[in-house]
Amino acid sequence: MIGLYDYLAKKLGKITLTRLPVHLNRFWGESQVWLIRTDLFWRGISIKALAAASLLFDAQETGRLKKTTEVLVCSSANFAIGTALLLPDFGNFRLTAIVPESIDSKKASRLLSLGAKIIKVASGALALAEQYAKDPLVVYLNQYANPAMTKGVEIYLAPFVYEQVKFNAAVLPLGTGGTAIGFNAYIQEHNIDATMVGVNLVNGEKVSGMRDKKRQEEVSLPWQKNIQHLVSVTREEAVTCTRALLAADIMVGTSTGAGVVGFDKWMWHQIQEGLIKEPITAVLPCPDSAYAFA
Repeated sequence: MIGLYDYLAKKLGKITLTRLPVHLNRFWGESQVWLIRTDLFWRGISIKALAAASLLFDAQETGRLKKTTEVLVCSSANFAIGTALLLPDFGNFRLTAIVPESIDSKKASRLLSLGAKIIKVASGALALAEQYAKDPLVVYLNQYANPAMTKGVEIYLAPFVYEQVKFNAAVLPLGTGGTAIGFNAYIQEHNIDATMVGVNLVNGEKVSGMRDKKRQEEVSLPWQKNIQHLVSVTREEAVTCTRALLAADIMVGTSTGAGVVGFDKWMWHQIQEGLIKEPITAVLPCPDSAYAFA
């Protein structure tokens, strides 16, 4: 089989960067934000598919896929959909997805149409996945703890984006933190002067694909070391911003809206403190689609 880089180039197609319209820039002045999406966005091949592909390649290279007929994921939906779409390329496997009880109905239907078995839980999803994964015939693609999941972002997404837009900030809506780790690894390796801004949720708030401060404690990946600034937003703020993006014909979901709000808050703080010395060119990977608004 071809390597991870070539596989992603073939599967994801062209990566599209969309600059937010000037009327949405509010007080940013000459600063700007570019949203990162893929050509196959509407098929469910979102940025989350990079993590799915990375973990599938890792399972294949370590020989774990040879010993199983079932692949397990734990996901709010986006990562599970990406895995379901890519899994047939790796063999004839069953996919079991442990998802929150509150999963969007359209995303649940999408998973079922792709042949996945869904297990809905109100809480304790990660603990259930760990228990389920004790079965030697099950391969668990653990996006919350396996550092291999960041590889696709590091070797494919981040360099491609930097070739198109010489960004000096990256805004990352935080779920597992894997995208942030991948971006920062590329930035550090190539000595790029860019600020990493993480966006999470206020405790108790829920947005698909993101976590609040408390739930981030369940993630084993060292995302904290890869973020210089952390901004918290509410679901209401995220939804309001997402509707403004949709009104501008930018078809994204709520976690992208949360990212834009997070950038807004960070920029306001930087301006108030007199810390902006040059215009900011930020990139924001879109981990979602507009399912909930379709």
